[in-house]
Amino acid sequence: MLPVELQLLVLDHLYLLDSNNSSHSITRGRLVCHTYYAHLTPKLFHTVSVSSPQRYTRLMQQLYNMSLVKCLDLSAYTTMGSGWTDAKAMTVVHAESLSMMIRSCSRLEQVLLGDGLGNVINDAVLNAIFSRPLLRGVDMMACSNPSFAQSFSLTMGNLEPVAENFSSEPRAFNQALPTDLVAEDDSNASVCSGLSRRNSLDCIPSSLDSDIEIRPVVALPDLESLSLHMCSSLSESLVLSPLLSRLPTLTHIDLSHTKITTATLWNIQPVNLKELSLRYCRGLTCCNAGLPYVLARFTDLEYLNLAMNPNLGGSRFCETCLLHIMSHLSPCLTTLDISGSLELNDDHLAAMKNTQNLEKLSIAYCRNVSLNAILALLKRSPNLHYLNVTGVLSVETTLPSLMKLLECTTSTVTEISDQVYNVLPGSVCGWTKSRLGRRCYLQRGNIATSAETTHSYKVQIDSHTTLSPIIKYWSYAV
Repeated sequence: MLPVELQLLVLDHLYLLDSNNSSHSITRGRLVCHTYYAHLTPKLFHTVSVSSPQRYTRLMQQLYNMSLVKCLDLSAYTTMGSGWTDAKAMTVVHAESLSMMIRSCSRLEQVLLGDGLGNVINDAVLNAIFSRPLLRGVDMMACSNPSFAQSFSLTMGNLEPVAENFSSEPRAFNQALPTDLVAEDDSNASVCSGLSRRNSLDCIPSSLDSDIEIRPVVALPDLESLSLHMCSSLSESLVLSPLLSRLPTLTHIDLSHTKITTATLWNIQPVNLKELSLRYCRGLTCCNAGLPYVLARFTDLEYLNLAMNPNLGGSRFCETCLLHIMSHLSPCLTTLDISGSLELNDDHLAAMKNTQNLEKLSIAYCRNVSLNAILALLKRSPNLHYLNVTGVLSVETTLPSLMKLLECTTSTVTEISDQVYNVLPGSVCGWTKSRLGRRCYLQRGNIATSAETTHSYKVQIDSHTTLSPIIKYWSYAV
């Protein structure tokens, strides 16, 4: 018989026997003996996912085990398909029970919430989240309910004041800007310092219920990952600015679809930042607030998403600022999404330096880029394995131009538009077609990961966590 130590090492790999992270093997293994039970129970409760009110109810009956939870995933919670009405679910799933569940997770490191709980999250729930001492990642994807925004404003208004470490930086950078990049007035230069001081209850909208109990938060945890993807209702002055100014240890930030402006980006500490997504942030402007100089501070950035919606006019970045951005990219950059930059041209691609580490590039709907400029960039990017040319006229207008790109590119995945995808055969020149949701791909050869999950539009708070279906949808399907 194998020694107990070797048996436990074998048990550590039981999760490989389960499909879709079901944990059936671990559950059965716990029933073998007391030793197995003690060893496998922490693994079973390491990551807890809740997708229905029934599952939520069962967890509330096991709060004694919640101290083992390190990742609480509520992003896929919904009443749809559960057989419960919203009214019935609200008798179990409410702010008091949710805050109790979160406070029971004394070792919680990651928490993921979704729009299914947007009307449940209040200031008590937020205080419970931010009071977890070991918390490292927070994902509140698509929480855009007005009551959620008001509760977040209330929570941020009760934060302990901190020293203003970033207020002087925008002014120092603006003094060094060329005259064509400086605003006519200095109002933008002091926006950051003004916003960072709005920490009192005076900043809370009068529409908030005066009867709401205030639970002060002493200090925020040392978060490493923050995702507010599609939290479009959050106030910049009451939430985004004070929150970012108090989280100097962030390495992954997703502010896609939020109301953030360039001035608030100065509050982000550049030392540790690895991934930054500003996708579809319509409040970003370049010249007046010095966006190129803000981005130039992030010297260790590996992922940068500046994509803008071409159906709403694309980005507001001028040619001069785009040239500065492209010529001062981080040498560590592996993923760049500059989709929707209608002013992007061949000079901007030629200005890109240190592209040896570049692995993923999206220039979708950059209509002024020529095929020759793309080919020249590909020669300077030997590690590039993903290229998005959706809506690039020089590539998709004629079939020969697309074939030339496919022959010369070193990438194994090329994303194209739906119109081109529909006219191509199932296989062309060694490339096979595939699609997921609204996104269409050409894939060459056998690669370890599928083409559909090559480039995520959303920053993940942990690359090792299994994504829920709703997070997969917003990351890869739209």
